[in-house]
Amino acid sequence: MIKLFSYDWACLLQSSLLEHEDYQKSAAGFDSSMQFVIHMSQDETRTWGINLPHCDDVWGEHKEEVDFIMEGPFEVFDRIKLGELEPVVAISTGQIKFKGNVLKILKYAKATALFIKAMGDTPGEV
Repeated sequence: MIKLFSYDWACLLQSSLLEHEDYQKSAAGFDSSMQFVIHMSQDETRTWGINLPHCDDVWGEHKEEVDFIMEGPFEVFDRIKLGELEPVVAISTGQIKFKGNVLKILKYAKATALFIKAMGDTPGEV
């Protein structure tokens, strides 16, 4: 099984998003790079990113030049992935750190929701 929030897992998510017609339509014009830094434990951090909506690049290491960064503990990202916690709530309550243009994310709320759903549908083990 593929490790959750790893590079290989991000590649599975990439395939799903490329095939998701509704996501592609709702994310048209977003054109941004998104990086996730997930603290799995005190000793392990998994970093991955993806260019959206085209999904033409996926990476599994830290990049300096990205449009958005979301960083936080595994437990919070897992709750977001499972649909138990809205990303906006996690950001506004300080459960995850967010760097980037919040207004742009809010403008593409439908695409964000479909992205989160695709994350939840992408299998992986901790």
